[in-house]
Amino acid sequence: MNAGLDFLQRLALLLWLAVLLLFLSSLTALFFASRRVRLDVTVSWYRRRPLGRTTLRPLLLTVAVTIVSALLVQISPLETPTMRLALVLVGAGVTWVAFDWSWKQTSAWMKHQAAENLAWRDRTRSALADLRRQFDAGAARQTACRLLHDILGADHAYLYMRSGDSFTLSASAPSPPESDVSFSGASLLRHELTSGHTYRCLRVMESNGRSRRLWSKGMPARLEAEQSLLSSVDAHVVVPLQDGAALPGLIVLGPRGLGEGYSCEHLRFAEAIASQLVNTLAVCELSRNVLAQSKDVTVAQVSRRAALATRAHLAPPDSFELPDLDFAAEHWMGDQPGGTFYDIVSVPNRAAAFFLAEVPGPDEQAAVRLVQLQALLRTRARAYTEDLAELLESTHRALGTGAADHPPIGLFCARYVSGSGKLQYVNAGVYPPLLIRRTSEGAEIIRMSCGGPPIGVGPEGPRQVGEVEIRPGDLVAIGSAGMAQAPGPECEVWGEPRYIDTVQSWESQRARDIAHLTLHSVFEFTGKNMMAPPRFLIILRPC
Repeated sequence: MNAGLDFLQRLALLLWLAVLLLFLSSLTALFFASRRVRLDVTVSWYRRRPLGRTTLRPLLLTVAVTIVSALLVQISPLETPTMRLALVLVGAGVTWVAFDWSWKQTSAWMKHQAAENLAWRDRTRSALADLRRQFDAGAARQTACRLLHDILGADHAYLYMRSGDSFTLSASAPSPPESDVSFSGASLLRHELTSGHTYRCLRVMESNGRSRRLWSKGMPARLEAEQSLLSSVDAHVVVPLQDGAALPGLIVLGPRGLGEGYSCEHLRFAEAIASQLVNTLAVCELSRNVLAQSKDVTVAQVSRRAALATRAHLAPPDSFELPDLDFAAEHWMGDQPGGTFYDIVSVPNRAAAFFLAEVPGPDEQAAVRLVQLQALLRTRARAYTEDLAELLESTHRALGTGAADHPPIGLFCARYVSGSGKLQYVNAGVYPPLLIRRTSEGAEIIRMSCGGPPIGVGPEGPRQVGEVEIRPGDLVAIGSAGMAQAPGPECEVWGEPRYIDTVQSWESQRARDIAHLTLHSVFEFTGKNMMAPPRFLIILRPC
């Protein structure tokens, strides 16, 4: 009997020690906490045969009655057995009544909490879905404030976003604050909001809504100033927006209606809205960039189609022959129309005029200027057949004062009279055509660069006309800049040496074949890149 009583005494002592240890641990945590203690505990107990309610309740009742009975026996060692038995019976009855009442109250409270949690889960899911449907940043910010105002019953919700070194008002519900307030990026408030790995809501007012809360251990003067700033917008809770380790913004919530405070469910709801708002704003920014890029691509495609349609109005080169000159022109154009064109015009006295023009600028605008330029050159090629300098000057005057509003035009003009063996030219700022001549010492390259700057560059004086003698065996390659500058697949340009070697390798062929084979070689070198700049080539081969 004494051994049994000793065991019960030790058991009671252990129980009291466990309760005392739990109490002391709670006091220690509260004493050392910097601002608040928020304990979220989730316990999952999996068993193959979980105890049912019909088994658990009697088991707990039995344990409670046993403990009470043992305690009563322990505290009445001097009483008679009859009195001790009476105490045990009374204690067991009281324990049963108290346990039954506690069980019912606890069950009702747990059901109520479960229903509340389920309701808040549904509210949160619905609110997050509403926020995810926003694809405009302004609408998303306004929606977040509206949801917090409507669902939490907050008097107001103000969203402050990072702008430089401070947080400024970005959205509000139901209306903006009366005072224009901004929060510093180096404030105690920002430090408190970002002190943990996961940012949590910060209560800045006590639950009664009448006294400020000491939410920081920073300098008292700074804390007082920031508390006054928060009071000016009637802030009760501050909700951080977390983007990794950054704080892109914060939400200030006012008091709830009827003086009620914010519960843990309210704070979790606000944190979920803040987290979804960060994700929605990122999606909005991505959508905006994609939309802008798609608009740019659409505009570029429309411009290219318009440029190609406009270039269709360019007249083809004249089809004629000269007895002592074999000439041909060919071009390659991928998906970039560009602003380059060539033309060959038959002029009086058994002569031919050759033109290569490069007009920079947007595709559609360049195409319109090319059509205008070709019309001017064709009419003046016959009027100024023997004066190339005056041909360019007249063309410049005909372009009008509007030419000053556009980029300069590069233009090469050449004239060959049958039987003269001489090619006169004016190069106004285009890639120099090449005269390739075979000599006993190898190939001699003469670059035809005489002429002056492009049309429309500063005040223009008299242009210098160049002249070269061309003999049978020579080759003249009048190519656009896209020939030598054609990009290869490994960021290597085709280059002038390859250009010259390729033209020379086909020198025994007809001019048309040389132009075709040269352009095909460049196309193969670029890896058949359709986005490369257009390429134009005129070949002159004296007979």
